[in-house]
Amino acid sequence: SRPCMTFLIKGLEKEYQLKLFNRVSNRTVLTSPGEIFLEQAKKVLTEAELLDEEAKKISRMDVGVLFIAASFTAEAAFIPLAIQKFKQKYSGIELHFRIDRSALLEKALLDGALDVAILSRAPEFSQLIGIPYVEEKIVVTAPPNHPLVKMSSVPLEVLAKEPFVVSKDGSRNRKALMEAFAKKGLTFKIALEVDVMSGSRDAFKTAAASGIGLAVNHMCHVAGDIKLGRLKILKIPELNLIRHNYIAIHKRREKSSLVQTFIDFLKKNTKSN
Repeated sequence: SRPCMTFLIKGLEKEYQLKLFNRVSNRTVLTSPGEIFLEQAKKVLTEAELLDEEAKKISRMDVGVLFIAASFTAEAAFIPLAIQKFKQKYSGIELHFRIDRSALLEKALLDGALDVAILSRAPEFSQLIGIPYVEEKIVVTAPPNHPLVKMSSVPLEVLAKEPFVVSKDGSRNRKALMEAFAKKGLTFKIALEVDVMSGSRDAFKTAAASGIGLAVNHMCHVAGDIKLGRLKILKIPELNLIRHNYIAIHKRREKSSLVQTFIDFLKKNTKSN
């Protein structure tokens, strides 16, 4: 209504200490400052409309940027595949993916440089949330012609006589293997140590396939070699090793719709090995 408009205009003039209109008889004419103010107001309204449209696009997951990462051991075949499927469904989302050590990924989450990280262990900082993700079987592999392959059940006492290809001291797989043997008062022989951080996952498989020693691998890392017959999994009932992976996010990102959409997608489109 006219009284409301008059009240609003007077409020603007008072706020900015400007005379926006001249009242001449029954006409209201813009002053020079009023014309400038009108042009700027139109620009603000246009920007507001664009912002509203962008907000709607973000809400529909039409646009957005997501920084995700995985640790060396958690980065398995299923992670790139899940990312590819997510990209196909949400083509407007720009994804940035990296692989690094868990400690560095946690720091990146704390610093806000990452939105989501897939870790091979629960996060260690209280500011981070660890959501249980997939479980991976850890298996002992050997070449197809190895005598232990034919056994329906390999005791740890027999396994202790065989040389092993293991990651360098400090890895969780090696620690789990040592603990399992220690419970029986046993140790294992090391034929070759591999630096996991070098990304030489294939070194474990190659060494095992060539007979250098038995290798401890994540099932997802050797599934293709098992299928092709290059490696065989030994049946060791006393050695039931499972790796628990976690989706880690910062607490302040917990309510982000884009982050939650990605997490839900990961959980629905990934199967445990």
